[in-house]
Amino acid sequence: MNTGYIFPRTDDGSAHCVLYLHIGGSWRTLSATYPSLNAWHHLAATYDGSTMKLYIEGVLAASQAQAGSIATNSNPLVLGNQSGYSEYFGGTADEFRIWNVARTQSQIQNNMNKELNPTTQTGLVSYYTADQGIAGGSNTGLTTVIDQAGTNNGSLSNFSLSGATSNFVTQYSSLIGLPVSLASFTAKKNGNTVLLNWSTASEQNSKDFVIQYSSDDLNWNDIAVIKAAENSTTVKDYSYVHTAPNNGLNYYRLSETDIDGRISLSDTRFVRFIFNNAVLVILKNPVMNGALQITLDKATMLSVYGSDGVLFWQQKLDAGVKTIDVSFYAKGLYFIKTEDTVKKIVIQ
Repeated sequence: MNTGYIFPRTDDGSAHCVLYLHIGGSWRTLSATYPSLNAWHHLAATYDGSTMKLYIEGVLAASQAQAGSIATNSNPLVLGNQSGYSEYFGGTADEFRIWNVARTQSQIQNNMNKELNPTTQTGLVSYYTADQGIAGGSNTGLTTVIDQAGTNNGSLSNFSLSGATSNFVTQYSSLIGLPVSLASFTAKKNGNTVLLNWSTASEQNSKDFVIQYSSDDLNWNDIAVIKAAENSTTVKDYSYVHTAPNNGLNYYRLSETDIDGRISLSDTRFVRFIFNNAVLVILKNPVMNGALQITLDKATMLSVYGSDGVLFWQQKLDAGVKTIDVSFYAKGLYFIKTEDTVKKIVIQ
């Protein structure tokens, strides 16, 4: 809490959790009933300038109309105690997240049972995972709780920091940790190709990285799969060269899959190309699943040749996005020719 807001506060022993907002010189409150005691519960509170909302387990438990701005001040944020009072939280807590945007219900539900990558979260001001200690070990040297999203580190006080009862490392057992800590991800021009480089600081049960490509940042295609390290506590470097970028903007992102099938997406990177007379653009190369996807800037005669120069297919096509069935072609190298352009493709 600080003097602008308090959450969650319990005024009747343990039956209700209450959100307090200091608006217009008065405290505005919103209350909801705890479903049970001695069990983990996910609590979230939001305010968008017109409505106060309380969520329990991702379900809207209470709401009320309210207008005005929350009072601001320079007081420190306190977790687990009402500042100035001997009123301490009597329970176990994990995963403190503070946002400068009102999260939607779907956003709350999607993230409530997993750790977050703070570099991919918009509006996440401070994030305290409270898992820096060693479970069952001595944590007496830890006096600081790290803000994973910013620079608002805090000081610990009144914690049991040694032995199996350490409440600094007690964690919600169903919380899903991030399998991969992505340290960097870049996309840069390399001649007429795009060089993608990324590094991981650590990996846990990681399976692979799927490189996804889009020409409009809306519709995405998988263009490559790179095997991950599976388990690592050291920096791992990866790279991939996209040989068929489009004329204009090219968007890239990583889809990381762990061994259990969970997927996390990286931020998007883009590279711009300006090709003169770019009549033919191949949308996905290598060609997979028997579908060659291309874009033509004008109507043209299109031909497909084998690596030995034998003509396999030829047809006059109008401008636009086209899909050509190549499912009956043998795997290998082919050439796509228009009236003034020749490009290589690989059918897999």
